[in-house]
Amino acid sequence: MGTAAKKSPEVECRQIAGLVADYLDGILQQRTAELLGRHIDGCHTCVGFVNTYRETIRAIRGLRQIEGPCELKKRLSRQVTGRDVADSATGRSGSPATPTGCPSYRD
Repeated sequence: MGTAAKKSPEVECRQIAGLVADYLDGILQQRTAELLGRHIDGCHTCVGFVNTYRETIRAIRGLRQIEGPCELKKRLSRQVTGRDVADSATGRSGSPATPTGCPSYRD
């Protein structure tokens, strides 16, 4: 088995998964980036993982942004924050909440 096929003992595949975003963004310390690069170059599994990660980012960036239904926005906000979203006119939370871009319906 050649040197290129050996994995770097300092880096394991599971570590690649946790650092791949920072590695691709170029924000890792130089030594860490070099270790990851050497590991990835010699590991077919990690090459596949990194390539899939890159393609996923490219595909997501190519998606167009769409507006969701107002009721869905309100329900998601309540689930995430545990409270109604702020009313876009007053900035205060209340019921019924009106997410940005949604018409306000008052009885």
